[in-house]
Amino acid sequence: MLLDVGAGSGYFVAAAVQEGINGKGVEISPQQVAYGNRHIGKEVVDCIKPDELKEVIGNTRANILSAIGVLEHLSNLREILQAIAENHNVKYLYCSLPMFSVSVILEAMSQNCFNRQLGGGHTHLFTNQSVEYMCSEYGWKIEHTWRFGVDVMDFYRMMVTAIGQNEVLMNRINAVDKSILDEIQLILDKAGLSSEKHYIIKTCN
Repeated sequence: MLLDVGAGSGYFVAAAVQEGINGKGVEISPQQVAYGNRHIGKEVVDCIKPDELKEVIGNTRANILSAIGVLEHLSNLREILQAIAENHNVKYLYCSLPMFSVSVILEAMSQNCFNRQLGGGHTHLFTNQSVEYMCSEYGWKIEHTWRFGVDVMDFYRMMVTAIGQNEVLMNRINAVDKSILDEIQLILDKAGLSSEKHYIIKTCN
């Protein structure tokens, strides 16, 4: 069974259900919950209050917990991690985390674009070492990881913002084959320098 925390409009839960997995989600936004359940066609996402998340995790019978773009928003991250560690029903944690990366450096250099990684909604930023330390503290084992960032798109939007109304420059930029952006991003992903890292962590023996 899967429990997706911070499920948003339930896209990941819907994909799991479509694959025959018994999945549920929890989300704090009633608008997203209503939208998701309506489009999925069944009640697979429940609306909870932020201070209920620890209890929900502590009581879940799910053996897989997913948190995609969620842990970095939690002001009580240690309490949530402890709740996961103490619930022996949960065998695996799948999470996507914002990493110290090229995007972070670009954001520190530019004050004219919205910061995805260093924005006020993020209470945490991770490194390989910090995640390894976290796992060692709770006796967890990192089973699989992969990088999948959007640093190049961050650079692109910052560049476009900086150019502003310069039509000549914009025409030259728009004339470039945009597929090159994916190729550049792949280099950063392979080098371990990109903005997001996905983890599959074994939390219970």
